[in-house]
This record gives sequence, structure tokens and C-alpha cells, in this order.
Amino acid sequence: MFQMMNEARLMVGLNGVATASVAYHESLRYAQDRPQGRGLSTRDPSTPQVPIIEHADVRRMLLRQKAIVEGGMALLATSSALQDRGEHTVDEAERQRASLLVDLLTPIAKSFPAEWGFEANTLAVQIHGGYGYTSEYLPESWWRDQKLNSIHEGTTGIHSLDLLGRKVMMKGGQALMLLGQTIGATVAAAREEGVDASWCDALDEAVAMVGGLTAHLGSKGMAGEIDAMLLHSADYLSLLSIVVVAWQWVDMAAAAKRGLARGE
Repeated sequence: MFQMMNEARLMVGLNGVATASVAYHESLRYAQDRPQGRGLSTRDPSTPQVPIIEHADVRRMLLRQKAIVEGGMALLATSSALQDRGEHTVDEAERQRASLLVDLLTPIAKSFPAEWGFEANTLAVQIHGGYGYTSEYLPESWWRDQKLNSIHEGTTGIHSLDLLGRKVMMKGGQALMLLGQTIGATVAAAREEGVDASWCDALDEAVAMVGGLTAHLGSKGMAGEIDAMLLHSADYLSLLSIVVVAWQWVDMAAAAKRGLARGE
């Protein structure tokens, strides 16, 4: 039952990524085609209007969608690979390690694409302007579809309780420590590949912050202050989700560096 539900939750995460992705690509195409306003370098009304993608705030919204969509897609790929290794790898120690990680990542891989994907869909509607709110264009439909992903196969609130109340605390915090070690190895490899040191430093600091926060909230729970611990579960899920997706982006940056070095 748990295996079936965990696979279903990863599929919900994939649905969330897909719903955010199609809206991102639609808003990107719209921003490339829709003329409005003129560049900041000219105030001459006789000059042609520019596509809205040339406006800084539109690029900000597109880049935020891209960060959510591609970061979420990488997280789902990582989680799925861990699930496969947890079931099929010959080495028993590696199977246990992969299973421990995928158990920890499942509530994040389900909830991040749904919650942050909803924000991405909101930005797609925003880029379309008034058209985005009408059924003449599809982003408004995808926007409503995305909301379902934060509800079924366990609401975001339920997954936040599962993450903080069970997944990060089980076996003396082994799963979270393993995640920290895995992220640390990624950061070390990224540094060697020449990824921007400020990105690596920021991720290291974020992992340390999550560790300290987890210890603080865990101490509340151990002292019997369960409400004081779990009242923060939704924010904890949001925080750890951002850190995990940042890990995926640093890993992708390292892969890009390796590819560029090979001339790819």
C-alpha cells in the first residue's frame, strides 16, 4: 500500500511539473509574439513596439517559471532514479540508502511541483494579461488544473506533517543527514567543475540552516511540545523544498560545465 501510494505521489508531482511546464512554454511563446510598449532606450512614439519579452518584469516572470519547472522536473527524475535503485540495485547498502532518500524526498517531490507550480501557472496567466483570465487562452484552464495537485494523494498540509513529524525524525534523523551528505558531495563536485562559488556557498549555508532548524523543532517535539513543532510543518516543507530544488540546479550547473568542457 505504501509503495503504491508513494508511486502515485510521484505521479502527482509529475502532473504538477507538466501543468506548470505547458503553461510556461505557452507564456514564453506569447511573450515573444505580443508587441506592447517600447524599449527603455527610446521614447520616440514612431518607433515600433517591442515584444513584451523585452520588458524586464516579463523576463523575471518567465525565469521564475523556468526555475520552478526545470527544477521540479530534475527533482522528479532524481526521485524516480532513487526509487529504481532502491528496488533493483544489487548492493544491499545502496538499496537501503536510496530507499531512505526517496522516502524523504517523496513529500517534497509531490508538493513542490503542486504548490510552486501553481505560482508558475499564476505567472503564466499574468504574462497573458487580460487574455490569461479568459477561456480563449489555455493558461486559465491549466491554472485551475494545477490546484488539484496540491489536494489529491494527500494535501500539502498532510505531507508537511509527514515530512517534519516522521520522515526527517525517523531513525535518528538518518535520512536528513544522508540528504545533507549527498548535497555536500554535489556541491564539492560543482566547485571542481567551476560552478559559481557564491551558488555553492549559498547552498552549503542553506543546508546548515535546515539542520539547525530541524534540531530546534525536533527538541520541541521531544519535550512534548508537539504543537510548537508541527505548527511550523508547512513552512518547513516549503523551506526544505527550496533547498532541495536548489541542489538540483547546482547539480545541473555542474553537468552543464562538464558538457561545455567536452565541447557539447
